[in-house]
Amino acid sequence: MLFKKARSISEIIRKAKSESSNELNLSQMGLSKLPSELFELPEISFLNLSNNQFKEFPSEVFAMESLRGLEISYNPIKALPNDWKGAQNILLLNFTEMELEEIPDGFCELKSLESLYLGYNRLSRLPENFNNLKNLRHLFLHNNEFRYFPSQLKLYESLDTLTLGSKVTSLPKRISRFVNLKRLCVVENELASIPKEVAKLDRLESLELSGNKLQSIPAEVGFMPELTALRINRNDLPASLLSAENDGVGVLLSQIRSLIDENNISTLSEAKLMITGEGKVGKSCLRMALDGTIDPARDLLNSTTWGVDCGTLSLPDADDPNKAIEFNYWDFGGQKVYRITHQFFYSDQGLYLLVWDPRLGEDQCLIADWLRRIGARTGGEAKVILVATHADVEGGNYSPHVDLDRYDSSLSSMVVEQISVDSFTTKNIDVLKHAIAKHAQGMPGVKSPINNTWDKARKAALSPTDASPWMSYKQFGVLCSELGIDDPEAVRSIAATFLHRLGRGVWYGIDWENDAFLHDTIVRDPSWLAMAFMEIVQHERTKIAGGILDHNHLTEAWIHHGREDDGWKVYELDDHPRLMRMMRAQGVALPIRSSGGEKSLIPQLVPLEPPSLPWIDANDLEPDQRNLRMEVKVAPALDGFMSHLIAALEPYHMYQEDGRGTFWQKGIFLRDAEGRFRNEALIELSSEINYFQLNIVAVGEEPGFLLQQIDASIAECLKFWPGATREDKVLCPQRVGNRLCSGSFKLSSVERWLLRDQENAICHECDQVSRPSDLIFGLRDRKRSEETADRLLEYLAYKERRPAPGSIILLPAKGRWKNITTWEVLGKTRMKVQLRSELSGVLVAEKEFTSSLGLLRYLAPAAKLGSLFFAAAPLPLDLSPGFEESFGGLSDSLDKLGEQLPNGERAQTVKSASSIQNLALVADFLKQIGLSPRSYGMDLERAPDGKWYWMSANEVEQYRPTQASLPQNTAR
Repeated sequence: MLFKKARSISEIIRKAKSESSNELNLSQMGLSKLPSELFELPEISFLNLSNNQFKEFPSEVFAMESLRGLEISYNPIKALPNDWKGAQNILLLNFTEMELEEIPDGFCELKSLESLYLGYNRLSRLPENFNNLKNLRHLFLHNNEFRYFPSQLKLYESLDTLTLGSKVTSLPKRISRFVNLKRLCVVENELASIPKEVAKLDRLESLELSGNKLQSIPAEVGFMPELTALRINRNDLPASLLSAENDGVGVLLSQIRSLIDENNISTLSEAKLMITGEGKVGKSCLRMALDGTIDPARDLLNSTTWGVDCGTLSLPDADDPNKAIEFNYWDFGGQKVYRITHQFFYSDQGLYLLVWDPRLGEDQCLIADWLRRIGARTGGEAKVILVATHADVEGGNYSPHVDLDRYDSSLSSMVVEQISVDSFTTKNIDVLKHAIAKHAQGMPGVKSPINNTWDKARKAALSPTDASPWMSYKQFGVLCSELGIDDPEAVRSIAATFLHRLGRGVWYGIDWENDAFLHDTIVRDPSWLAMAFMEIVQHERTKIAGGILDHNHLTEAWIHHGREDDGWKVYELDDHPRLMRMMRAQGVALPIRSSGGEKSLIPQLVPLEPPSLPWIDANDLEPDQRNLRMEVKVAPALDGFMSHLIAALEPYHMYQEDGRGTFWQKGIFLRDAEGRFRNEALIELSSEINYFQLNIVAVGEEPGFLLQQIDASIAECLKFWPGATREDKVLCPQRVGNRLCSGSFKLSSVERWLLRDQENAICHECDQVSRPSDLIFGLRDRKRSEETADRLLEYLAYKERRPAPGSIILLPAKGRWKNITTWEVLGKTRMKVQLRSELSGVLVAEKEFTSSLGLLRYLAPAAKLGSLFFAAAPLPLDLSPGFEESFGGLSDSLDKLGEQLPNGERAQTVKSASSIQNLALVADFLKQIGLSPRSYGMDLERAPDGKWYWMSANEVEQYRPTQASLPQNTAR
């Protein structure tokens, strides 16, 4: 491999001088002293000397009078000088990861210093005069030797940011006196508690407590008015709180708030239990043995679970047998056809019984495969009990114990216990019960505190008197309100943590906030939903049709299947659209747009063999046709990955004249249906025992565009399996004779070469030289037309250029704009903001707020952009008479108030209605008042006129190309 020669220090300084730069980066240059040429740059205000070899602090650097910021981190400097008189204008100093043990007294005379980075040193105390740093706003002391909160630290008025660690055992009550603190980070310390006084920090936005020994959070924290980030993982907190952190700070804070009244709290004892393994190994018999319903007189050896069976199972608490833990069990059928859909209901917050029959052997029972399946889906965080069945069956030479030493540690580490049982003689069933209860400790619903009123709401939602398998979220909200729970975040928290996460129900709203339909559906009977999925993937007509489900056959699949005796459910006709929407959300069923809503694709049921394709080998393409090739290796092998990928790449599906799609169980052929770049791609999957590989070829005018979409889709699919890993390679673009070279480069290496400015790389297969940029973008010896390049850049950057809609309206809460003569008057005015579609003008959301001095800087861009938008593109608006006069009145008034705001800032001006800067201000403004467009389902989408607009959720649903297309002559 050939590397570009690094530029010399002299070259870097010479270039900075010629460009009159005010910043200079001399990091990683091996410096142990300052180069003399440095002082030829009098205008330098920021100097980076990090990652060098300085052993003593280069005090002469302060001869540079314009210097305001110095970064000298990651140098082996053990001490700082005591004389800092020449550094009185310094605003920022970064001393991260040096070898400092103390801060000298003289350092504390830096009256202008605003930001000080001292993380990853050996400090255990601060100097007594540290508080002389009156202007210090940002102080970073994490990963040091502090055992206590520094008594010398009393910058109560100035500090904005404080990080501290890593051996601190307590925080003082005086923490409340840091009145302007916005960020407090005390991660990876030894805190056993935090004082409730921390909740008095009214301006605190971020509180980071991860990696301590906390057992509780003061309920007062839940009421902090500005807190938007709370990190509590890796503590000894109730699992329900740790689980709530994953569902957003609103859910977490509402749960903390709910625990304010100690007399209205009880302890929850519930957990999710998943029973899984191959078919015919005794899972259902084991479940019946556990709940005492098994009848040894009946022949249950050949019983089969079709799909999934859900219910509850009560077992004595391992710590207190007089109390019980209620397990919400999911008994999964082991048939291969169900494995893909079962994974939708796996959870890292439940206990797994992996059942196997030792008479068949661990290899035939696929124990390693099941562990990989569970580990990939749960990120390796699952607890698994291996249960060997038929312990009292005589004959045979077999062992009920699995030798876990033969397994990879990522698999064996999930196994918490092995037990051999017999469901019919009940041998070791009590032992298994105790083990289940023991290993359930620490799960979200076991020994977790719950507000009694919340518990009533949860139980009312699951009331057996209501036979409906689902209820609307709105109904649930009304139910909560009747019990006195009016906080929307509290309603979300009950639904997310105490229904969905515990396996008592299914609510997609926590993960699909922008889908109003899914958000409004709480499934009260999880097996009702799971079996609907199973029945579709078992539908014979859809299998024969290559995965194309005709909606006219839904009654056959869900009503007239004739398999009620097998445990199949019958679904009311009115529920079919709801079920189809849920399957669409999970990628189980994809509506086919050109079928007029009458057909859907079931990716799991696509044919085994590939159809006839336009091309099957990149070597068959014309030599001058642009192509990019990529290999993606994923471990472990994942059930259903190709089904997920087919669903994710649905906008690029291609259908043939007979209506069949160009996808099969181990591949997919894609085409850019809109013809933007005339790209095509072929993806083929090859499997091994422990991994699979995707071989990808993209061709066309801009193959890099389609390859980026494929790469992003793979990454999105793998989020479903957090325990999976991937390794990417790009193939050599050169030819050997008339064949493409088979050599490859690790993508991570290519990206590293680009960062190093490496000019060339040699392929070890063909010995030819390629540029790293060509390996990724495929631009070697080819010219892109300016038109194509512009279109590509516009497409990829559009959302970045439009961070907020211009279609917003600022109105007075009452009446019209009048008497707005100063910024101070405006800063006390009650206002209303309306958020509207740029396409139609339809009202999406509105919110009242009281203006404040902090919001004034946003009002000019917001008012002006709205005024310009509706003047240029008048839309039918359902507003009261006189709106235009009032709307324009604010914009005119703002122009007369001057540029100087009361807080010293300058008012923002609007130069263009599409200015990124102004739209960014609008986006920040909407976020500040809690009216972010995407939280109401708005998003950018292209309309039929070819232009892009911020649209309402319904309009996005109508125009977003997330449905497959059939040739027009095949639509029915």
